[in-house]
Amino acid sequence: MNYRETDFLKPLDQVLMPDSRCLYSFPNADSALQAHYGFVSKIVLNEHVHNDVKLQFETAKNAFLYSFFVYRLAMMAVHQAIAATELALRRMIGDPEKERKETFKPLLQKAHDKGLIDVKKIRPDLEIEEFKKFLGDFRNDLSHGTHTLMPPPVMIMFIEDCAHILNQLFENAHTQQLKPSWNAWV
Repeated sequence: MNYRETDFLKPLDQVLMPDSRCLYSFPNADSALQAHYGFVSKIVLNEHVHNDVKLQFETAKNAFLYSFFVYRLAMMAVHQAIAATELALRRMIGDPEKERKETFKPLLQKAHDKGLIDVKKIRPDLEIEEFKKFLGDFRNDLSHGTHTLMPPPVMIMFIEDCAHILNQLFENAHTQQLKPSWNAWV
């Protein structure tokens, strides 16, 4: 496999130089950076999302922002967003009594079945089974190693999906007065 030189550690004097792949279709680096920042800055978690989950998610947003300088950080950003989502799902609906922790896809299904997330509000064109496969398979690819590389506008869609899940999960859990299981996610 051929990797670009830009995929390796940059020399110190080039650390703040944009990755050339982020500059496509932009007249200059400033407008490209503004667009890149615009992608991620509009994603906001609501007041019901627990602060430690927000911190994990904000880490994903920052990794995405810095993918402007290191393109492959976008993949790490998506992985972190999904990890924050899995943390929240496990906390809110995971079963701490189970010897083996529930995995991402069953947790998504459980959240859907309990009315905590509505996939149609996230991806109107997908049913829960398709959504679980779409996001869950990508989560597994990222967790177990992949060579997949997609442009930032595609990667940001995964981060947006995670934000929608988190916002729905915590808002609906608040409405249903669900108490989190602090042992379910350790």
